[in-house]
Amino acid sequence: MSDKEMGTLQSFVVHPPVDINKMSSDEKLSFGYDLENGLGVYEQDYELARMVYLAAAGEGNERALNSIGLLYLNGYGVEADRDKAEEFFLQAADKGCMAAMVNLGDLAEEVKDYKRAYRWYQAAYTLGDVNGKFNYARLYHHGWFVEQDYSFAFRLFNELAIKDHDPRALSFLGLYFQNGYGVEVNEEMAFHSYLHGAEQGQRFCIHQLAECYAKGIGVEKDVSRAVWLLENAGKSGDSYAFRTLGCAYESGEGVKKSLYLAADYYRKGAALGDGVCMDALKRLEDPEKSDEEIYLGHIDDIDKELTPLVRKLMEFANRMGLKTGFINGPLGVFTTPVFNAAPRNRGAGEYVRLEHKISKLSVKNRMSEKRVEELFAGLKEEFSLSDKQLSVKRGYVYIEAVVLKDEKLFSRYLEIIHEIGRAHLPSGTKVVGVEEFLRSSEGA
Repeated sequence: MSDKEMGTLQSFVVHPPVDINKMSSDEKLSFGYDLENGLGVYEQDYELARMVYLAAAGEGNERALNSIGLLYLNGYGVEADRDKAEEFFLQAADKGCMAAMVNLGDLAEEVKDYKRAYRWYQAAYTLGDVNGKFNYARLYHHGWFVEQDYSFAFRLFNELAIKDHDPRALSFLGLYFQNGYGVEVNEEMAFHSYLHGAEQGQRFCIHQLAECYAKGIGVEKDVSRAVWLLENAGKSGDSYAFRTLGCAYESGEGVKKSLYLAADYYRKGAALGDGVCMDALKRLEDPEKSDEEIYLGHIDDIDKELTPLVRKLMEFANRMGLKTGFINGPLGVFTTPVFNAAPRNRGAGEYVRLEHKISKLSVKNRMSEKRVEELFAGLKEEFSLSDKQLSVKRGYVYIEAVVLKDEKLFSRYLEIIHEIGRAHLPSGTKVVGVEEFLRSSEGA
């Protein structure tokens, strides 16, 4: 770094204006951080942040040198330059900056120079740096440059978790207790380590916690909980979670095999850029299949015994000229908007979930409010629905019911939905009773 770069900043234009030359080096460092990250009242500006860091570095601030190195390493406001980043890290480390020591260790580890990585991680750890300690423990865990020592690594990870409150260590503690690395196998401790890590957002812990629930490791087996954990992780941008679910449903490991659901999860993972999910989709998807074939294949996966009845519904809806398919399914006959069928991994797929959304239900409709309430009460009683499963919000009625493999029960459900839906079908739509529908379907 030249003397010119390290010199006093003569002019600095920001809004609101500040006199940077009246700031201490630590104040400059803090101000540079705000500019780099767009904090406070200032917009993000990497170039101005670098200028402020240079001013602080000119006054001997080692952390400012480290911050400049990170700008060069990541290409923020400058062209990415690994060598120049390392130069700034070395200057900072020589002045005792522990973060710079860890960064130098990371650079060495990237090129598998574990001897050099060990030297820098050890230096930071010796000075009391938590990141240095974590990476130092990792070297002993993997046996990189040093002889693998699970007992020593466990001691460090345990200190990190308990004393330093570092959630990253919980992933390793879980693995150690689960597999007996350096300690006796203790599945309950493994489960609780993963649980605490998952609660703090550690992705590996979330995946391992899902495995614990799926296989009953240290906790009562609960496959639905495992699926829920991975689905939520996927929704948070974790493509590997969707990949895991896709693989499980494709192979049938721990869940009822469903190529439809496997493809659905692979599709979600592919949308997040997961290459494995993209390849799996090419393997599973058949572009020549119609929506109806895909839909019925989905129902087949849920329960083959239900397929004939669902097929009757779809055939009837087609004859009525109503839209069918996976999103707008056959029960659109009875209500205006939406039907969805989705598997629930309980009792080996003995039932499906039917969800209706009946729009704009109010006293202005032909059905009295009292009659609607009576029908809803009947639904709740016959299908053991909770208030959460059947509710009225903002003029919309949401009904969620579980339908068993019982045609009489299924027919009764349709009768009730049919009566509610009668007031909402488009004008001119032919309305038939359930008995007539079943007769016509059988004769088709």
